[in-house]
Amino acid sequence: MLQHLLRIALLGSAALSTAWCDEMPADSCSRYLTLDPKARDDKQIHIGGDGVSPETSTIMRAYAYYYPLYASYRALVVSSWVRRDSVGTVMNYDAPTIRSSVPRQSMAAVYSSVFLDQDKGPFRVTYPMVSPNETFLSVSILDLFTEQLLPTINSQFNSTELTGSFELYGGNNSMSLALESNATRFTCQTQYCWIAMRFFVSDRSPEELEKIKRWQNEIRVETIHDGQYETTQVTMPMLGEVGQAGESVESFFDLVNRLAESSPPQPELPILLDSFKRLGIGPGLKFDTSSLSPDVQKEIQNIPSCFEEVMLNTNLGVQSSSGWKYAIDAGQYGENYLERAYIAVNGLGATIPRDIIYASHDGLDAQYAYKMDFTADSIPETYAWSMQIYNQEGKIEKNPENIYDINSRSSALNRTEDGSVTILFQKNQPVDASAGINWMPTSGYQDGESFLPLIRFYSPGESILSREYQIPKITKYIANE
Repeated sequence: MLQHLLRIALLGSAALSTAWCDEMPADSCSRYLTLDPKARDDKQIHIGGDGVSPETSTIMRAYAYYYPLYASYRALVVSSWVRRDSVGTVMNYDAPTIRSSVPRQSMAAVYSSVFLDQDKGPFRVTYPMVSPNETFLSVSILDLFTEQLLPTINSQFNSTELTGSFELYGGNNSMSLALESNATRFTCQTQYCWIAMRFFVSDRSPEELEKIKRWQNEIRVETIHDGQYETTQVTMPMLGEVGQAGESVESFFDLVNRLAESSPPQPELPILLDSFKRLGIGPGLKFDTSSLSPDVQKEIQNIPSCFEEVMLNTNLGVQSSSGWKYAIDAGQYGENYLERAYIAVNGLGATIPRDIIYASHDGLDAQYAYKMDFTADSIPETYAWSMQIYNQEGKIEKNPENIYDINSRSSALNRTEDGSVTILFQKNQPVDASAGINWMPTSGYQDGESFLPLIRFYSPGESILSREYQIPKITKYIANE
């Protein structure tokens, strides 16, 4: 999907969880926005500080509030650059392959994605009926503000409730057009709605990928028209050009003001939204900087670059005693627009915890070897877990061994008789080939460079959902290479 769509729209892909450094950026940016990883969840993000005008703080809040709308639309536009008919057409991805443009991409999932224009609906979307023992499939339905519509569709969690299709309403269409009285129905409050499906892959074997391809081919989008379902080509008019990340604050608000006319913000925060409107930020308004003082006009030019710099360089979440940090919850944000913005920067389209929970670890110096032991009594309660490592930018470094993922459902996973699993993070292949030893190569990193482990829990159990599960520690050891 080209570089930016791959960056922000592969969902899990990017695995939401995190930017990797806890260091704060330069003082110039921390004047506008600071993130405190040690604070409670709802107190981790702060806007404004000493020396920043009230107008600048309000504009920064508006930037954070509308950023998910902007980022989702960028993903939509870039998908249409790749395939001119892609809006309304399901885009299937064949296999997880390393892409240098994708931060924190998952090598244990294959994706399908489609954007739908609600003014052309309503729609029926058909998805494959994957049984719980075949694989993990989740279907995320998100509006342009990245709020996930519920109930979730998950082959593991509510498999007995799945019907193989759902109807999607919104815009000017009405549920009175429904054809099936027992259909699962969703209402999308923004003009465009984003549907993303994830298929878990354990081995990436040709046979497994061919099976997933057959499932992908079962995905259909139909319109509900004149009392019947119709398969039609849905095209979409573009509402505006989208520039590169970090474009001017004026062009940002010019676009989101137009987008918000057909995809308005929800009314949960009326006082905040009114403060935006007074500065010309909101549906159909004109953001005019000429009414601002010269100092404020100068200050706000730093907002786009500082916003992404701070959001990308702080790891928010729930810290555990073992050195791991669970990512903040995604998908359902309510009034917490700041965490919604954080997720949009670090993993746009990330799904709700019931589908996937992510946890990241502090950086580890690649000149040393490390081990992690899942003992028989510490095996996580989840459909599958997947371990990968990334560089400081969240990218995958290639290694000659072509090993990038260790997951609990892989046929290559080595276990002991009691089910224990050991992961060794080191440059050279371990001499120890005893039962339970699994190698994660760090040969793509120079001595002194850091690699960052990330673990995903697919359809996690209650102990992980509550963050009570203690992920095993990673400890330094002397490698016998």
